[in-house]
Amino acid sequence: DVCSSDLPPMFCMLLRKHLSGARLLAVEQVPLERVVRLRFEALNELGDRVERKLVLEAISHHSNLLLLDG
Repeated sequence: DVCSSDLPPMFCMLLRKHLSGARLLAVEQVPLERVVRLRFEALNELGDRVERKLVLEAISHHSNLLLLDG
């Protein structure tokens, strides 16, 4: 059971791995859509600066949160 586990969900751990210490560059809302894009500058495993995007699609009871790289 996920709720009784002491471990956070895998997606949360993935976000922590890729966005910890990241800097928010921009927040963009797609005109006339329920989509928000958050652009971040983060460091990859080699210490290089990379851009990551977190995209929220808010559609009634069904929403999506996507983590994208370059």
